[in-house]
Amino acid sequence: MHTFITVADADSLLPAGWQGEGDAADAIRQANIFLSAQNLNQQAQDDPTPDPVLQAGAYAAQEAAQGKLFSDQGPAVKSKTVTAGPVTSRKEYAEGSVAKTAAMQMVTALLQPYRTKRHGAQILGRL
Repeated sequence: MHTFITVADADSLLPAGWQGEGDAADAIRQANIFLSAQNLNQQAQDDPTPDPVLQAGAYAAQEAAQGKLFSDQGPAVKSKTVTAGPVTSRKEYAEGSVAKTAAMQMVTALLQPYRTKRHGAQILGRL
């Protein structure tokens, strides 16, 4: 696992008390695991870590401290209809869909330029 962000980085990028009741060191560990799994290019892994990647790591750590980064995901609503008098409201979500927090949408946007782009077909070898 690559270390993208440290507690000191998060402390400098986020408001005081960013970890709330959570463990800052564990939140940073989770953020680094998350960032390591994002298929980031070599530029994102350079030393020093680029500012957008640091910021994404800080937001991810804050989400981790709140228990939202790797939280359990419930089943997606397939269809829901509510009727109140003459008004009817209907919701239908794609299977497996999960709402993203604003912070995780920011993480995704900050990391986008650093994702490895895959082109063409991959050839798989036999063992």
